[in-house]
Amino acid sequence: ETSKILKEKLSLPSEPIGYRRLEKAADLDKIEGLTRWNRPCMFCQIPFMARIGGLTVGLTGEDPVGDRCQRIHGLALSNDETKLQEAKMLSRTWMPSVEEGLKQQADYPRIPPGGAVVVGPLKKNNFEPEVVLIYGNPAQLMMLMCGLQKVHYERFQFHFIGEGACVDSLGQCYTTWKPSL
Repeated sequence: ETSKILKEKLSLPSEPIGYRRLEKAADLDKIEGLTRWNRPCMFCQIPFMARIGGLTVGLTGEDPVGDRCQRIHGLALSNDETKLQEAKMLSRTWMPSVEEGLKQQADYPRIPPGGAVVVGPLKKNNFEPEVVLIYGNPAQLMMLMCGLQKVHYERFQFHFIGEGACVDSLGQCYTTWKPSL
C-alpha cells in the first residue's frame, strides 16, 4: 500500500525498495521469495535488481560482492589495513593521494557488522525494512523531502563523499536515521 501511494503521488519511474541488515545469515531463510545472488557484482547493482527486476535479494559476507561494498554494508569488518588498501585503490582512480583516500575512509558512515542484508521491492511486503530507498528525478525527490518537512520541520543536510555514493545515501541514512540523498 505505502509503495503504491509513493509511486503514484510522486510519479516514480520505479518501485521504492527496502533495505534491512540482519544479525544472522540464517534469518534470510525466513524471507519469502528471496533470491541469493551468487555472481560477482558491486552492491550498487543489488538495489537496481530490486527496483527494476523486482527481486528480493539477500547477501552475506560469503557472497561475491565487492570487498569494499561488504565493509560499507556491514558484511565484513573494516580495520586500519582494509582502509589503507581502499585508500591505495582510490589514489589510483578518484583521489590525488593515499593520504586523501584515508581522509575519505575516515569519513565513511559504515553500517554496523551483521550476518546479512536484504534488499527488495517495498510492495512485496516480505520483510520489514529499516531504510526505504526511493529513486527519482530532482523534482520528485524535492516533493518527497517537502512532504517530510510538512510532518515535522527539520533542515536536512546532505553529504557527498565521491566514489562510494551508497555511503552518502544508504550508509548515512542507516547510521543517522535521517533522510539522505
